[in-house]
Amino acid sequence: MPFCGQYELCGAAVAVWRVTETPRELSCLVAEEYAEEWRGRFGSDARCCEWLAVRALLKQMLGDDARIVYDVAGKPSVEGGGVHISVSHTRGYAVLAVSREAEVGVDVELLSRNALQAVGRFMEPSLLEGLSFEEASRVALFHWCAKEALYKVVGDLGGNFKENIRVSAFVPPPGGSFCVSVTGMGDGVDADFAAECVYDNGVLLVLCSR
Repeated sequence: MPFCGQYELCGAAVAVWRVTETPRELSCLVAEEYAEEWRGRFGSDARCCEWLAVRALLKQMLGDDARIVYDVAGKPSVEGGGVHISVSHTRGYAVLAVSREAEVGVDVELLSRNALQAVGRFMEPSLLEGLSFEEASRVALFHWCAKEALYKVVGDLGGNFKENIRVSAFVPPPGGSFCVSVTGMGDGVDADFAAECVYDNGVLLVLCSR
């Protein structure tokens, strides 16, 4: 099925695609250039479908002439400028965020993902003490998703998720705004960023805006 959700988060348009199509079916929905480019490029149909679904969203949101290009760090943008974009995908879902006002970063994760397995990489495990498994898993997933979204805005500043990116809301809001911050990196780098999240269709979606 194509669109399974479209949202406005921090002033950006965010579209979610639940991928149920085959690569051949998706190739009929993208710009002609991309309809040929996918062949032989990917090692799995799943990865190929995510790639094509993002470009199908690009066509629907910005038109036939829009093309995604990447800088040396792998950050996507639209050829010719004029808009800011961010891309995310997880198993069976692809997301494209488009903003004409500010740089944005978006991340999507399945609510069923167990982020606790890697919690020591991005937050202090002791913060989750006393919570049930379900509560701790939900909090950890929220923090991971929020920090991933911010990373897509600021890039590699030389710090780490655990110490240098902080989320203002410990317990994830049921949908709504909060703040994600870069901290401990020095003058000119430390900053606060607006963020919003939404829970829908079995996924958590977080967008950060500069």
